[in-house]
Amino acid sequence: MTYEFKSNVPNRLRNNLENLFFFNSKQSDVYSKIEKALEKYGNPYIYENDGKCKIGLEKLKDCQNLILVQKFSDIERISGIILHSRIQKEKAEIIHIATDINPESKDNDYLKIMMNEIFRIYKSIKGVKKIEVTYIGKELKIH
Repeated sequence: MTYEFKSNVPNRLRNNLENLFFFNSKQSDVYSKIEKALEKYGNPYIYENDGKCKIGLEKLKDCQNLILVQKFSDIERISGIILHSRIQKEKAEIIHIATDINPESKDNDYLKIMMNEIFRIYKSIKGVKKIEVTYIGKELKIH
């Protein structure tokens, strides 16, 4: 098994994206945090363009997707998605997180893998000094 990060996925993975993001069994754990993000950025929707799809937000034109896609031989499966954006010159924000459960691990490996990639991305962008994580209400410094 290997994985890769994508900003959008082929339309054939649309149902997988929809189920993971909109019908995630772990949503109830962070429902009040999701409500705050919805108030601030609007409702999420699936955006399709040129045979690919991703998640958009009604009130945020520059909504970025970090989608973790696992590959098993010739099968692809979405294991996680983070919606994020650079909201100020010095600050990025992680707006929504949805992950699948890794049956081979007690920890949420998918979340760790994706958070490491988010930090790698924003460390490479000049001027960004911190990342706000909406769900925990904290700003994390980028070193």
